[in-house]
Amino acid sequence: LRSETFPPHDPWLSGFGISYYYFGYLMMAMLTKLSGVPSPVAFNLGITLLFALTVTGAYALVYNLVEGARALRLRSGQAQGSRGAGGQGGRGAGEQGPFDCAQDRRKGAEEQGKLGDSLTRYLVPLLGPLFVAVLGNLEGVFEVLYSKGLGSAAFWNWLDIKELVSNGRVTGRWFDLGGGWWWWRASRVIHDKDLLGNSMELIDEFPFFSFMLGDMHPHVLALPFVLLALALALNVLRQGARGKEQGSRGAE
Repeated sequence: LRSETFPPHDPWLSGFGISYYYFGYLMMAMLTKLSGVPSPVAFNLGITLLFALTVTGAYALVYNLVEGARALRLRSGQAQGSRGAGGQGGRGAGEQGPFDCAQDRRKGAEEQGKLGDSLTRYLVPLLGPLFVAVLGNLEGVFEVLYSKGLGSAAFWNWLDIKELVSNGRVTGRWFDLGGGWWWWRASRVIHDKDLLGNSMELIDEFPFFSFMLGDMHPHVLALPFVLLALALALNVLRQGARGKEQGSRGAE
């Protein structure tokens, strides 16, 4: 917002320009200028907007996957039904063949499965935003186990989560993790050492950590666009499959 030239000033390192891609920053700055809201308010609205776009994109992507699989099953069932009906032309009125019984059973199963189908269509896609934007790694589970006093010292030293053994507290309770900053360790679970045995900090942040921290870095700004690219790729793939299917029908 204050930069007069590109690259813009680095908001996290005063006096320096941004040394990596900043198109996401530029978009947020333009929205701030167009809306006229103060920059702190725009920042908070921006991080919530990114979370909302990520959740919506993940849900839509999984929903389309589920709907695609459902449509494929329906087309397969219809094709089998038409083949079965075509083989019944020689029977007289009032006669019931095996295909009729199969169709009756299939219709009954379809009626019973309507509720389950609706739940599948709308609830299963919730796994998308859950896995992408909410769940993290297993560090929180280890925090609870360590706080309860489970596991040997050899196990925790072998696991080697940074600062868990040195700063974590054994309280004997399941959810008393001793302090409000334990969650930071979840973004540093890969604790490596160089050939001299010196500790090396590796960053393995995940989306929910960044949303909770309010970390509007490019890897967070890119999340909605990554999901958009995946959705476009899925639609291109499905269009190609439809074209092949229509071509095979025309050949028949």
